[in-house]
Amino acid sequence: MGVFLGGGYHYDRRPADRSPTLQSIAINGPNASIAKGTAEQFTATGTFSDGSTQNLTTSATWTSSNTAAATLTAGLASGVGAGSANITASQSGITSNSFALTITAATLQAITVSANSSSIAKGTSVQFTAMGTFSDGSTQNLTNSSIWASSSPATVNISATGLATGSGIGSSNITAAQSGITSNSFALAVSAATLQSITVSANTSSIAKGTSVQLTAMGTFSDGSSQNLTSTATWSASSQTVVNISSSGLATGAAIGSSNVTAIQNGTTSNSFALTVTAAALQSITVNANTSSIAKGTS
Repeated sequence: MGVFLGGGYHYDRRPADRSPTLQSIAINGPNASIAKGTAEQFTATGTFSDGSTQNLTTSATWTSSNTAAATLTAGLASGVGAGSANITASQSGITSNSFALTITAATLQAITVSANSSSIAKGTSVQFTAMGTFSDGSTQNLTNSSIWASSSPATVNISATGLATGSGIGSSNITAAQSGITSNSFALAVSAATLQSITVSANTSSIAKGTSVQLTAMGTFSDGSSQNLTSTATWSASSQTVVNISSSGLATGAAIGSSNVTAIQNGTTSNSFALTVTAAALQSITVNANTSSIAKGTS
């Protein structure tokens, strides 16, 4: 451009500003649908007047048509509620294409199984719990809806509701699955059957002083089996002056009265058997004489 200054023209030879201008913005995302609680990163690419392109993801202004369904931060779209939203980006007065994003209900991400014990006796049971964690951070009890599995059914039998019962000595891994998601593996050990109760009995609850009666101790175990513990249990009488009880469960009446007899083994105590001791009873009469032969008329 020429400028007249003091009798002559002067020309400005500085080049005109021809910086490329933004012509369009294209946005894209990896998926057209995400679950509630998840997020996906969108990208905004600007095309300029000289044909060049530039990543505008962090500089563009992002907009969601439905913030109840999706929110945006620097192109990161987060599903906050089920529904759909149109995503756009704008810069320098240019607005991108509209990307339709659908947000579905929260999806199951993980299942955690647990129990209050990692070891049970044969014949006993323990209840397992399956807790599901979803894409929106929520949790739900899936115990009754999951598919339960035992790696060794001969050792542990697992019901449809997560009740594990020891069926054999050993160990088994317990898992729960739902909607294609499998839980952690919980190792459950099964030990030998344990004594659950002892029952003491006798064929009579009353004896005479000086006589005896044999008591029996029967043990019931966790697997439903029973065993005679008479000779292995520890016997006791609440009143030893009335009843004397031997190590093999033989009770002898020592004095008139009553005594409660019990048997103990492995920390398990039996029922209390009340044994009454009465006064000494006539057991027999013996007749004798100084001769077994006499003459007629003699005594």
